[in-house]
Amino acid sequence: MVGFLRLVVFGFIALSVIYLWLSFSARAAQRRALRAQWDEEARSGDQEAFVAEGMRVYERSLRHKLIVLVYVIPVIVVAAIIYVTNYS
Repeated sequence: MVGFLRLVVFGFIALSVIYLWLSFSARAAQRRALRAQWDEEARSGDQEAFVAEGMRVYERSLRHKLIVLVYVIPVIVVAAIIYVTNYS
């Protein structure tokens, strides 16, 4: 039981670090892409407003929401391994 509790706690910490890293790097990549798009199209106006609007769109996108699978997939895999090991 102590081993399982340790797995849950350290697993949650590790997955949280991975989630934060993925989230920050995806947001940075999106910002770079928006700034590159601004430069390519040679727009006039406020670049920061363009990037902010693009980031609001990104926050509602499926790509942003899929990062949550960092928590879901490993939990399903570990649960399946535990089930197969104990009940088959």
